[in-house]
Amino acid sequence: MSKKIFDILPPGYKSLKEKKEERKGIKERMREKKTRLEKKEQRPIAKKPYFVWKLAAIFVVLFLLFLIINSQAYSAITLQPFQEEKIFEGEKAIVSSQIESVNIEEGIMPGQFFEIEKTGSREFAATGLSQEEGRAKGTITIYNNYEESINLKATTRFLSSTEGKYFQMPDRVYLPGAHQEGGKSVPGTAEVEVIAMEAGEKYNIGPATFSLPGLVGSSLYYQVYAESDSPMTGGFSNQVKEISEEDIERAKESLKDQLDRQACQELEASVGEDFIFLSSAIFERTIETNCSGAVAEKKDSFHCQGTANITVLAFKKSLLRDLSRDIILDDVSASQKIIEDLLIIDNLNAYPNQAEEEMRLDFDISVAVYDDINKGKLKGAIKGKNEEEIKEIIFRSFSEVEKVKIKFWPFWIKSVPDNVERIEINIQLKK
Repeated sequence: MSKKIFDILPPGYKSLKEKKEERKGIKERMREKKTRLEKKEQRPIAKKPYFVWKLAAIFVVLFLLFLIINSQAYSAITLQPFQEEKIFEGEKAIVSSQIESVNIEEGIMPGQFFEIEKTGSREFAATGLSQEEGRAKGTITIYNNYEESINLKATTRFLSSTEGKYFQMPDRVYLPGAHQEGGKSVPGTAEVEVIAMEAGEKYNIGPATFSLPGLVGSSLYYQVYAESDSPMTGGFSNQVKEISEEDIERAKESLKDQLDRQACQELEASVGEDFIFLSSAIFERTIETNCSGAVAEKKDSFHCQGTANITVLAFKKSLLRDLSRDIILDDVSASQKIIEDLLIIDNLNAYPNQAEEEMRLDFDISVAVYDDINKGKLKGAIKGKNEEEIKEIIFRSFSEVEKVKIKFWPFWIKSVPDNVERIEINIQLKK
């Protein structure tokens, strides 16, 4: 009897055919999955709405910015108050070098002495005129054909045959008579110096023959004569400059004025901008001058020099303003305020007292004042109000205000914030 053999297979055992079928199924499923994926990729994908998110973000940022700006909103109210001019004439103060601090109640201020020495010199033109003259001189030979000698007195005149000019002898002259030589009569001679009787170039004549006018009418007139061999010289007449008394006086006064002006300018500069220098506050002014020329001295110009010594009592501007401010405050009400830029001190005059080393000061004051505005009260009245309401409140309740200007920030704000700390009040004054 034949035996039957049965193979016993382990669990999960698959035959070759089954394995092939299984692999075939896996491949089919993979192809289907791939196909689905390819189709899915080909389908249009719906885009996410990014622009919506962007718009939303921008809106949020703008809204937050709006809230921030609104939280910082403010209003600026500029007020121009009515101004009143005050004038104080003939005010007085004492400036003393003997005190060191100001006493506003008694109107006394400390002062300080400043001094300077200034030297200078100048050349001045002479304006005086004088006639400078010279008489012509020369030598002549006198001839005497008369037998007797002659004595000619000083100042004997001689008249030239050309141009008819008179000359005279300064000294007495002995003129011998004629004598015989070799059977001939030889005249006696004398050589003398003569001087023209008038000044001027017209007496500078050439060689000439001279007669003696004093012998006219006598026999000697034709016996006695003179001749010159050389021309007369030295005659002239010129107008020349000389120093007059008026020239010296004018020069000294001019130099004094110059030195005084220069000394005051330099002294004022040395005092400085903090002090007030007044020409009427000069305690000592000595100016000495001297000139090199003398009256009637023949010169075209002359030199003068001098020295100026000046001492002045000056005082600080700030002290005078403090004193003026106190004078003003004594006159105005407690609610009024001074406009410092419009406080002007004018017509200053000093009256020195050298013995006391002090001076009285007279001056005028002009100033503008205005009524003070209660800013706290105003802020409380206008908070939360619009422009028209603000103006109505200000002009109704604050009569001291002449003009008002309102500014809101940001521009879309149309009313004043409720927070008074966000309200700014400015005072604008007329200049």
